[in-house]
Amino acid sequence: MTHFLLSFKLFFLCQILLNGTLFAQAKIEVAETEFNFGEVEMWNNEPAVFYIKNTGNADLVFLPTRAERDMMIEYPQRRVPPGETFSLQVYYYTENTGSFSKNAEIYTNASNEPLRFTLKGNIKSLHPSALTECPVMGTPNRYTPHYPLEIIVIDAESKENIYGANLKITQFQGTFAQRWKNTESHNVDLSAGIYNLNAEKENYIPNEKRFSFNAQKKSVILELTPISPQIVQTETQTETSEPEETFTEDEFVFEQLDDLPEINEDGTFSYDLYKTNHIVLLLDISISMSLENRFELMQQSVNSLLDAFRDIDNVTLITYAGNTNVLAENQTGNSKVNLQKKVNDLEPGGVTHGVRGLEVAYSKANKHFIEGGNNQIIIITDGLFNDPNYTPRSLYRMIRREYRQNDILLSVVCIGTDESGINVMERTAQNGQGGFVHIYEEGFAKTALVEEVKVRSKRTFE
Repeated sequence: MTHFLLSFKLFFLCQILLNGTLFAQAKIEVAETEFNFGEVEMWNNEPAVFYIKNTGNADLVFLPTRAERDMMIEYPQRRVPPGETFSLQVYYYTENTGSFSKNAEIYTNASNEPLRFTLKGNIKSLHPSALTECPVMGTPNRYTPHYPLEIIVIDAESKENIYGANLKITQFQGTFAQRWKNTESHNVDLSAGIYNLNAEKENYIPNEKRFSFNAQKKSVILELTPISPQIVQTETQTETSEPEETFTEDEFVFEQLDDLPEINEDGTFSYDLYKTNHIVLLLDISISMSLENRFELMQQSVNSLLDAFRDIDNVTLITYAGNTNVLAENQTGNSKVNLQKKVNDLEPGGVTHGVRGLEVAYSKANKHFIEGGNNQIIIITDGLFNDPNYTPRSLYRMIRREYRQNDILLSVVCIGTDESGINVMERTAQNGQGGFVHIYEEGFAKTALVEEVKVRSKRTFE
């Protein structure tokens, strides 16, 4: 009996020393528990996003939560393992304008007390498609509204419509799929989301396009490039039978420029083909970037771009989350190794207050503006600016003003698959007259930023 009690005490002591407790326990760490939408024009049920980490040593489980008429919580329907960071989204539904403050609660196996979140804001007006009550409580059709989209296929050279192509459209990470042959103009009814469109036709090179869709998008155009017929010469022509090619001086200059390589032997941009760059890289390092492999994709894409910079190119490196930090200002391409180390040392954390970061980015772009060069800001993010001090309309207004007055381009690189974030970021790039790039895999990350800068900085010869 004495031997048994001694063994039990030793086991109990080992458990305490190894685990800090006798039993495994899930624990919760929440970055923020309050979300302030600020003043919102055209309220359309955008979710408040909260980021949570399981810091315990056991799986975290959410207990079933009943949806309310004016509120719904989207939470993981699975066990969340220790160490994982995930997002929880809270939706608010109302038919009223004005200020609001709403509380939401959800229970887990980590505590007898509920997790409590607060949503605040001031709704100035309602969007026509805004839901006034939780869709789970109301009509199912209102939960996934569908909108018509016209699919147009054209010849890449003549720009004329092509009919008779075999088309396929599939929803990215979804279940929707449809095939048809476009004998005439064709509309597809889709819900908001990300889709892949494929087209094939005889004598054309097959093509694929990924696009985001919402109620405002009316059509999508896919170009097919005709296959050039190969002319096979069966008779050997003598040198005297071939007419000698002659070029004017201007034609000869353009022939030489077309033959110039786009990339130098050391992997940097061609001095002859590309302008001097000042690129302001605005990097989202908020906690949501730790989900999936978003942070690693961002680091890969930035490092590949830095490899392509020449000694005449300049880089400003800015990060944003809860705070905005300027890591490097107006550094030349000769500093790429040091810049890459700064990028590789970054770690995600905090909320996404991106508007302040964008204001700082414009300030640095104006301060180090290069006359006749490519002056460009590139945001790399996974979605929305969760910033209470802005509305999308005020953000777009600032971006358009900077382009018109100061000729500063704004491009957006979006990492991840958040539909609402992709839509806002795509419009952000459109207002900034820059490109919108969606990175979703490692291979694309290594070339996406390089190609975007090449497009914006390529010289034009008149």
